[in-house]
Amino acid sequence: DPSPTGQSSPAAAEVTTVPIRPAWRKARQGLAARAQLARAIFHVLDIDGDGRLRARELHFFAQETGFQGSSELWNDEYKFLCQDRGLEVSEGMPEAAFSAFLDDKSEAGCYCSDDELRKVLSRLEARRISCGAAAEDANVMVLAGMAYQ
Repeated sequence: DPSPTGQSSPAAAEVTTVPIRPAWRKARQGLAARAQLARAIFHVLDIDGDGRLRARELHFFAQETGFQGSSELWNDEYKFLCQDRGLEVSEGMPEAAFSAFLDDKSEAGCYCSDDELRKVLSRLEARRISCGAAAEDANVMVLAGMAYQ
């Protein structure tokens, strides 16, 4: 409120400032969150824990992102995918290559938005949880109705 002299009182002039994060910091945090999503999906898919996704493991991701072909057709797709990325089929796809695959907007990639990645992760985790302790007791991992020993 202005004083009788027409000037603002010192209390009215005080403004609380909120630090504004630079755009680059927000973008960097977004990239970090995306990288964490990719990493989480990778680890859910890496059933045998060897740090590489083989055809049967990546098949779960493919199904969650729209692939509806048979296992045989997926194996062929997986071979092409590895060749496009310069990977040996027998060695599988390491985490860095999987992350790059998710960020690749070309025909050779499988770009997914952050929201899509969250949904895929949620569905994969739900499938893994639903397999139950019996599978773990038998040293078998069941994910999406497929068992691997």
